[in-house]
Amino acid sequence: MFMTEDQKKYYNAMKKMGTKKPTKALPRPRFALGRFLFDVTTSQKFDVFIMICIFLNMLCMCLEHYNQSEHFDRVLGYINHFFVAV
Repeated sequence: MFMTEDQKKYYNAMKKMGTKKPTKALPRPRFALGRFLFDVTTSQKFDVFIMICIFLNMLCMCLEHYNQSEHFDRVLGYINHFFVAV
């Protein structure tokens, strides 16, 4: 009642999107390495691991400060390289 035409269009589009079913899942690959990587990356444990890595990387980036020692800077650099590799 109090919505503009654009808001009504957006509301109707979102209502339609809410009723749609998700698309079919990707099929599991046939060769062994592909199956292993598919299983690892589609597991919930992998998602949790990645989220923990993101949180720890953010925490390490927050630790950087003005006038930090050379040793502290080197350790943060190694930790950063680890997270880049992951």
